[in-house]
Parts: sequence; structure tokens; C-alpha cells
Amino acid sequence: MRIQQVIHYLLLIAVLMLAGLLAACGTTAMPFTASGQNASAKPAPNFPDDGKRYVNIDLVKKEYDRGADFVLLDARPKPNYNLDHIKNAVNLPFNEMADRYKELPKDKWVVAYCACPRSEADYAADILGQKGYTKVKVLYEGYVEWQTRGYPVDKSSRTSQ
Repeated sequence: MRIQQVIHYLLLIAVLMLAGLLAACGTTAMPFTASGQNASAKPAPNFPDDGKRYVNIDLVKKEYDRGADFVLLDARPKPNYNLDHIKNAVNLPFNEMADRYKELPKDKWVVAYCACPRSEADYAADILGQKGYTKVKVLYEGYVEWQTRGYPVDKSSRTSQ
């Protein structure tokens, strides 16, 4: 009888762990600002709504430091993102954008970047624009300049959910 109880408990634990994993994988909301703080009470970023695609690195850093509620989108392939990326950025590679764009919120600013400094981010922004996203900017100077300036980077891997 004791072996059956152990097996029962192990199966129960496995089912609970699987349920938790499936629940986490199905989440598409990104409740954090670019600075990683809870977005519930954070201000909107002061990005110009001027129809221009590019945004200056200094403005993005200012809004990042202020804890503004926007998404930093790393459009580089996953292996590049896994090496390092802007801290609290989400990875949605440019070549997966057409299939996964719905993972990004339409009601928040999305600032895409790559290392090119703009080729992959431009492609991602094009797809988002075609899908009806109106709050999209591209980090003009790109990731390499962000890193060169000593702005916050993360060397641990984290992908969009």
C-alpha cells in the first residue's frame, strides 16, 4: 500500500507541475515596463507620435530609466539574444515576427532594436505596421551602441512568453 501512495503523490506532483508549465507557456501578457518594474502604475513613455520610425537612443534610455511602460523588442535571432541583450527586453526574432506578432501588446509602445543597427528591427517594425500596430519605433543607433555606452544589458537568456 505504501508504494501505491508514493506513486499517487508523484503522479499528483507531476500533473501539478505540468499544469503550471502549460499555464505559463500560454501567457502572452507582458506586465513589466522596459525597466522591469510593474507596469500597473507606470507612466506612458514620451515618444513622439510624429509618424517617424526612428527614436534616439538617449530618449529611449531616459524613458527606460524613468520606468515608462513600453516594450523593448530584441528582433535579433535567439542565439544572439541569449548571448546578451538590453536588460528586460523580450526576444521575438524578426524572422518569426509574421507568426508571433500577437505576443506583443497593441496598446503600448514597442521599441524594436537589433545590432545592424536597424535592418532586423526595421523588418519587425514593417510587420507590426502591416498588422495594425501604430505605436512602433526603431532604436536608431541599435544594440551595439547601447552596449558601448554602458547602458543596462543582461547576459542571461530570456525569451518572450
